Amino acid sequence: LHLTWTLLLPKLYTGDVRYARSIDGGKTFSVPVTINDDKRVASHSFESLVSDDGDRLAIVWLDGRDRESAKAKGETYTGTSVYVSRSDDDGASFHANYKLAEHSCECCRTALTWATEGPVALWRNVYGSNTRDFAFANLDSGSVRRLADDEWSIDACPHHGGGIASGGDDSLHAIWYTHGKNRQGLFYRQVKGDRMSEPMAFGNPQAQAGHAAVAADGRTVLITWREFDGQAYGAMTLLSKDGGASWDDPRRVATSDNAADYPIPLVRDGRMQVVWNTLREGVRIMEIE
Repeated sequence: LHLTWTLLLPKLYTGDVRYARSIDGGKTFSVPVTINDDKRVASHSFESLVSDDGDRLAIVWLDGRDRESAKAKGETYTGTSVYVSRSDDDGASFHANYKLAEHSCECCRTALTWATEGPVALWRNVYGSNTRDFAFANLDSGSVRRLADDEWSIDACPHHGGGIASGGDDSLHAIWYTHGKNRQGLFYRQVKGDRMSEPMAFGNPQAQAGHAAVAADGRTVLITWREFDGQAYGAMTLLSKDGGASWDDPRRVATSDNAADYPIPLVRDGRMQVVWNTLREGVRIMEIE
């Protein structure tokens, strides 16, 4: 079992990315280590972790060290940076940090998946002065591509990250939220090599549909998100059994009339689940038929 989390530091908006593992099924865990190696009191947060189901791990996070360096020089720095750390021995040790991209949105969560060509990261990038659209990159090659030309120009962080998954084939499944000039709402797009499908809208914008997540295994792709109808929150799902070529109708799998987190999809060996944490009902793990 591999865990990452952000340890808050005394200075406002600062933290360290921490890691621990268990090699006995969760009975005991290793002494936590700090993944960011700059040893600065700066922002290190919104981390994602992925494994290749073998000995290789990758962790990406939003890192403020370059912004702090620019500030010390009296320079401006838009957003923050995306940094990476890798392990080749199942988390026993990690290689030195390296920078994947500069000028990312500072408070939108990152996402990671392990595809056939290696680990792939997704984050909200800053293009130009303040256009905040999503980008993704293969960590092995370092090549960065723009996911969609939404043209969302906003001098602020939307606090609304995206998601990416691979079913173990050569396809990637990406979901994101935008309120840009070219499109607004939640969208899905399949990436296969150099080809990308047309963005597919999903969710009810009138019900504040947002904070989607995606999981895949083989040809099965499961998307979850949260909606609010003015009275209660709903955990919503969208399912494809043919790798994203077609989709079932959206389903509300659970409802809560109190505070609710965002639902998380899990897909493994044909089994589909949704994890949802609400104030009144607590953590629920729901089987999806």
